[in-house]
Amino acid sequence: MKNLSPQDDLRLLEDRFSFFKDPHSLNSIKTHEHWVLGLDEVGRGCVAGPVTASAFAYRFNEKSLLWNSPYRVFDSKKLSQKQRFEAFSFLKSEPKFLSQVGECSPEEIDDINILQASLLAMQRATELCLKNIPESSSVWILIDGNKAPAMGELMGPRNWQQATIVKGDSKSFAIASASIVAKETRDSFMKKIAADVHEDFAWSSNVGYPTPAHKMATQTHGLTQWHRKSFKMK
Repeated sequence: MKNLSPQDDLRLLEDRFSFFKDPHSLNSIKTHEHWVLGLDEVGRGCVAGPVTASAFAYRFNEKSLLWNSPYRVFDSKKLSQKQRFEAFSFLKSEPKFLSQVGECSPEEIDDINILQASLLAMQRATELCLKNIPESSSVWILIDGNKAPAMGELMGPRNWQQATIVKGDSKSFAIASASIVAKETRDSFMKKIAADVHEDFAWSSNVGYPTPAHKMATQTHGLTQWHRKSFKMK
């Protein structure tokens, strides 16, 4: 398992966006702000709790291309809990990075379906992240998966493009970082509500996924306000 870096994002940008195929275009990095923004979500397969998306962004420049994380950054599902927490703590504390999360509640998931809720959570995370990115900047959005949220209204006058990347959390530094932030944020929330009011459902360990312990608890105690009523416990 490799450790992703901004150089991996550059290769994706060159592959997906015509701007980066022109060797002269990279010179504009010295005079104009370019940002890379990665998007990923967690919790689609859960039967309880919100779906959580993260937008992770950094200014793309010559220095960022030479930067390597002191912690392992990769698909959050492939990291140990310790590795993921260490990377999360670093990514959140590093001033050069921006990250925000957006969520959709179980009620919203039931109302509009999990795919649309995931895309809406990505929009919400992006909107928060953009508050710290100048409107004069160019923004290159990399999205995990094969579905992209509508971004036109959010991006406003910015010069921007977006691309979906299948298995992007194992190919892109920005997407993998978003994956880590989303996973740690959602897991922490599920553990908190488990400790506060729902210890019987073992969310401190399964964070809302339909494990045997979770299934047994729903049979014994019924559903809570955090369960997605449109989901079937398989």
